[in-house]
Amino acid sequence: MKRTLAAICVLIPTVALLVVAAPAATAQAAGAADPTTGPTVIPSMHNDVSRPLTALVGDDKNKDKDKDKKEKPHRAIPGHDHPTPNGPKSAEPGNTVPASASAPALISSFEGVGWGFTGPQGTFAVSSAPPDTNGAVGPNHYVQTVNASFAVFNKSGSPILG
Repeated sequence: MKRTLAAICVLIPTVALLVVAAPAATAQAAGAADPTTGPTVIPSMHNDVSRPLTALVGDDKNKDKDKDKKEKPHRAIPGHDHPTPNGPKSAEPGNTVPASASAPALISSFEGVGWGFTGPQGTFAVSSAPPDTNGAVGPNHYVQTVNASFAVFNKSGSPILG
């Protein structure tokens, strides 16, 4: 009796495993033979084009709401020295580290969005710390974002928007 019960306990799970595994193995073998399976690519049905950024510059919807509000002065961040509008404070002599010999030579360099930056839309003021600076270079322009502010520069460094 115990032998029969033990044989049934081994036989039932083995048969169940074969019943479950057989269709999966058959489907996998059929899928390998069929070259048409793969990712399905569906093209977009409609694409919109935004207005140029230069057309969005004068669009200030909140301008009327802010007429009665006074401009809040920028407050200093405790424990941080703020650079002067003419540029950052210079480093102490002797604290500079020479550039490595393998660094490529700069072709051009220009000041980006930061303290004292003035672009077509006015002067930039630091509004939060620490800054979260990101940039991307395209074929004709450089786009830089600093927190909620952004600017677009041409390749010579002149600000176009920002």
